[in-house]
This record gives sequence, structure tokens and C-alpha cells, in this order.
Amino acid sequence: MDLYWLDVEIDRIPLVYVAAPYRANTEYQLERNIRVAEIAALEIWKRGAAVMCPHKNTAHFGGALGLGDETWLKGDLAMIKRCDALFVTGDISEGVRQEIEFAKNNDIPVFDSYGDVDDFIWMYIQT
Repeated sequence: MDLYWLDVEIDRIPLVYVAAPYRANTEYQLERNIRVAEIAALEIWKRGAAVMCPHKNTAHFGGALGLGDETWLKGDLAMIKRCDALFVTGDISEGVRQEIEFAKNNDIPVFDSYGDVDDFIWMYIQT
């Protein structure tokens, strides 16, 4: 694996947010959703971007501190606001739909293919 981007200045490394379903009806499905996002995050890291994967950041926080889902969802939007792009993987849940809409409303590019992410990373590093 060629991590050519390790020689890139820190401010030239794009930050990509992984948007994928999180909530589920069963523990098994929740773990599957986390794994889908994790696989995408690792793939994007390998391609040359830093990655924000909320599934790994707040896994199993539901109900913690007595805070509701809206706390985590609002925090996700705060993270997206700081990212250079949003990558969508898996099904389009209501939460993912909101993340896509937020990104578009804030002029943050949205991708759903690794080829498009590659092009974005290359252009970002070059500018």
C-alpha cells in the first residue's frame, strides 16, 4: 500500500466524513452498520484522506448520560461542517438523508463511489 500522502502538508490532507446508517432494531444489525462504516473509513484512509467515522467515535453511546439521539445527531452535523467531503455508504436511512442534505446546504461535496473520492483527494492535495 503506497501512502504517498504521508509526505503531504497537514493542511493539504482532506477530511472526509463517512455517512452510513447507525441505528438498528437488533444488536446484530447495529454491529453490522458499524462494520460497514468502518470498512469504508479504512478504505478512504488508504486512499489518502483523513476520515471522521462517527460510528466508531460514539459507538454504543445511545442512552449514555441520559442524552437523547438528537445530541448525537447534532454532533454529527457539527463534524460534517468541519469536513471537506461526505462519503455515503450503505442504505440511505433518515439520518443519512439529513447528513447529505446538510452537506449539500453547506457546499460540502457528497460522494458515493471510491473513484469520485480518489478524484477529490487528488484535486484537494494538488491545490
